[in-house]
Amino acid sequence: MKGKVKKYIRKRALFGLMILLFFIVLSIISLMMVRKKILDNIQLMGEEVSEHLLIKENGKIENYDMFVRTASIWLDDQIKKNRTEKVLREWMKNYTDYINQELNTKKVEVYAAINKKIIGATYWEGDETFDVDKAEWYNLAILANGNVIYTDIYRDVRTGEIGFTVAKKINEKNDILAVDIYLDELSEKEEISELPVGSSYYLCDVKGNIIYSIHENKNSEAEIKVYIQKVLEEILEGKHDVADSFTIDMQGKKRGVYYSLSKNGWISVLTIPYSTLLSEVKELYHFYIGIFILLVIVGIIVYYRDICLNKK
Repeated sequence: MKGKVKKYIRKRALFGLMILLFFIVLSIISLMMVRKKILDNIQLMGEEVSEHLLIKENGKIENYDMFVRTASIWLDDQIKKNRTEKVLREWMKNYTDYINQELNTKKVEVYAAINKKIIGATYWEGDETFDVDKAEWYNLAILANGNVIYTDIYRDVRTGEIGFTVAKKINEKNDILAVDIYLDELSEKEEISELPVGSSYYLCDVKGNIIYSIHENKNSEAEIKVYIQKVLEEILEGKHDVADSFTIDMQGKKRGVYYSLSKNGWISVLTIPYSTLLSEVKELYHFYIGIFILLVIVGIIVYYRDICLNKK
């Protein structure tokens, strides 16, 4: 009789163990499915946030684009009418004031290369000897043949400030109108609190130079630049076109990477810590661990209860 009872107890224990194993397998599968679903949703969210941040920059860039096109038409007309250099300089000064007022800026600079001579709203020291053929903005505008161009960011040798130039060829004589824009005038930065917890945002030019960034990193500027170059290389390789991709940040932690491209080649990059991305999965994971421990405890109690009852 006791042998039958022991056999019955063993069967119950084995059945309980099978139930437990089934629960574990089911939990693992469901966690993987939930993780994939969350990452898919985060991929869309990350791309939308990155694009939202870029739209603000595109809005101002399109305004500069419009101002350059409008000014080019007027300037070409004035050149055809043989206006004096003094008249052109006065107009550029007024137009600069107009742009600053419209865009709430202070340091935008308008100038032109007419017959390869610099004429600007403000005086350039050495503008009489300035060689426009060596200027990036001049050569890019010539090659663009009437389309608006944007240079990569650079440090202005006159002001010492970092900015970029928007320029356009205005006639077949290769006269060029240009507008210098400085980075601190470009955009009102988002607050870090408006981004997902622990996130970092970088706006970069075509060459990967950081135009501006929003982050809480304590690393040096050089370290951040190396890190961003690595992330941009991964983006170009297509690594971050899938939801479960990640990069390793400067602290050795995983981050999801989401990006958007502007019409002038700038790239908006948002990185979010995996700990933030998978916080919901962690909560579910802890829930399953709790259930698992509870089932084990219940199983042990039932097993020893049956043994005690059998002894009686």
